[in-house]
Amino acid sequence: MINSVLSFVEKSLNEYIRMRFDLNEDKIIIGNLTTQEGTLAIKDQNKIVLSLVNIQEERMMKGSGKVFSKGSMGDSGFSNPPIHLNLYLLFTSFFEQQLFNEGLKFLSLVIGFFQAQNVFNSVDFAEFSFDIEKLVFELENLSFQEQNNLWGSLGCKYIPSVLYKVRMISITENVIQEIGEVIREQNQ
Repeated sequence: MINSVLSFVEKSLNEYIRMRFDLNEDKIIIGNLTTQEGTLAIKDQNKIVLSLVNIQEERMMKGSGKVFSKGSMGDSGFSNPPIHLNLYLLFTSFFEQQLFNEGLKFLSLVIGFFQAQNVFNSVDFAEFSFDIEKLVFELENLSFQEQNNLWGSLGCKYIPSVLYKVRMISITENVIQEIGEVIREQNQ
């Protein structure tokens, strides 16, 4: 499901940018900035790189007990509650030095895109082919220390970028833990 969300964001942003500038190429690509060995992973320059930099559980929505649900095999009973996640997406301007301003223009387009449309739902977007009610994009402000820690953990030197928190993806496998029926009436 996480991969579907990233693909949706990549596709939506590329369509927006192609429409704005009448381009034939994609400017947004999904990927890491570095490999596990610490070398640059991106071969294509002059792109905005979309990277998943953190997955965090949304604890405010955490259920404490079992929930009644239909299982994937048609059975019903009690299963563990869904896990609600927030994704942190980093959009990095990976442009050659002589095209630095061009990279900032595309990074500004990303910000403008999410300013104009920060909530995506299955009603308004037919391409929502995954089981998510809605996605909400919030711009994250990092202090210089937090930014330094992020770029250090990525194994890179700072590159102009913007970080968004995407709320909220729920993952449910509907694996029945206990067979049961819903109580419909109380005997006296």
